[in-house]
Parts: sequence; structure tokens; C-alpha cells
Amino acid sequence: PGSRGDYSYIVKPNPKEYSGYSIAHGAGRKLMRSQAIKKMSKWYPNVNVLARTERFGSYVICQDKSLMYEEAPQAYKNITNVIQDL
Repeated sequence: PGSRGDYSYIVKPNPKEYSGYSIAHGAGRKLMRSQAIKKMSKWYPNVNVLARTERFGSYVICQDKSLMYEEAPQAYKNITNVIQDL
């Protein structure tokens, strides 16, 4: 889990039958994709601003502008909290 604006973790499911040997996909999202597009496009009318990840100095190359809004780091929860909850 994690966003491109934070560290990532490799996690292993708890090997219990009741867990389905799985981890909840999407547990780290703070905003639904449709909400992210709506909010991020208002906050960042120039989507190219989201291409640079300040924390890591990386750039995203993506022609799908909606995806840039959907996957903005602000659309995700704090990764440390997510990992602790898992």
C-alpha cells in the first residue's frame, strides 16, 4: 500500500482462514476516485503541478489527466496509519 507521495510497504497477509489470506485493496484511499478528480481539479487546475512528487523529487509521466487527479498523493491516507491498522 501507499501512494507515490509516500513510502511503500510490502505486506504479508495474516495466514488465518478468516482473513481470506488477503489484505484489503484500497485500504489506503482517503478519497474515492470521483471525489479525487473533483477536488484535485479544483485545487490544481494545472494538472502538471501534480506530476512532480516533491518529497522524492520524482516525476510522473502520464497522458491521462484524470488518472493524475485520481492518483494524487492527497487522495491517500497517511501510510503509517494504514500499516498500523492492518
